[in-house]
Amino acid sequence: MFVTRVLGDCPSCGANDAYGNVSVGAYVLRGCKRCDYEASVWLPEIRKKFIYLDQFFFSGAMRGKDPRFQAAAERVKRVCHLQLLVAPYSSVHEDEAQQWRGHLGMTNDQLVEFIKAAARGAEFEKDYAVEHAQVFKAWDAFLNGSARQVHI
Repeated sequence: MFVTRVLGDCPSCGANDAYGNVSVGAYVLRGCKRCDYEASVWLPEIRKKFIYLDQFFFSGAMRGKDPRFQAAAERVKRVCHLQLLVAPYSSVHEDEAQQWRGHLGMTNDQLVEFIKAAARGAEFEKDYAVEHAQVFKAWDAFLNGSARQVHI
């Protein structure tokens, strides 16, 4: 086996510094470089929470004047780093950022980059894609005579 991180001696054959992590997925596969010994260590289930941070929050955090926004932004950053929270980016953020007046030379584009950095690559569906799906769902319900039963 190809051991990516050596943890110590093999519990099976006793080879020095031959036992360690092989791969990580839903569990950590551990094995020995010398013999066929392997063991699986299951990881805890990931339970992430989603939060939508709006323009008001990001504008306040970017200005840096109110310590409450700074403390909240640091807390969100820490919890996202621990992989317990996701604060996805939305195309609505971009639209709302165009209305931001800026602060101390910071521009709308810098605000959008700040929002995207906070999202860490997570993104909601584009607003037009959601609208598109809702209109077609309502149209289909209308054609089938069940327009009053549509839940969007």
